Amino acid sequence: MNTLKHFFHLILRFLVVWFVDTVSLLITAWLIPGINILPVGNISVLVIATVAALVLGIVNLVIRPLILLIAMPLGWMVIFAVGFFINAITLKITSGLLPSFEVTSWGWAFVGGLLISLVNTILTT
Repeated sequence: MNTLKHFFHLILRFLVVWFVDTVSLLITAWLIPGINILPVGNISVLVIATVAALVLGIVNLVIRPLILLIAMPLGWMVIFAVGFFINAITLKITSGLLPSFEVTSWGWAFVGGLLISLVNTILTT
């Protein structure tokens, strides 16, 4: 019974994080001119943002631990600085995987990563 409860807790957490990431992407695309969510055919911007949030989460799941593992021997200050760049890297990778999610430059990816982190922090706390 405890295992089932834990499983449902994980699923609920995943759905909440996915929802928050979707909202963060929508807000970021609305505020940052270099980040665009482009509707494709009759697929709405909301659906594309939801898919982009899922892909971004998967990319974050794979890329973030690897980069942080590489940066770990360099010290905590480097890990802190690298954390900001990881968001930009994952945004650019996600935009490469989804043609309907566009990040026009590394500068906008960095600014977008900061804004997404800020919005996620506000929404989750």
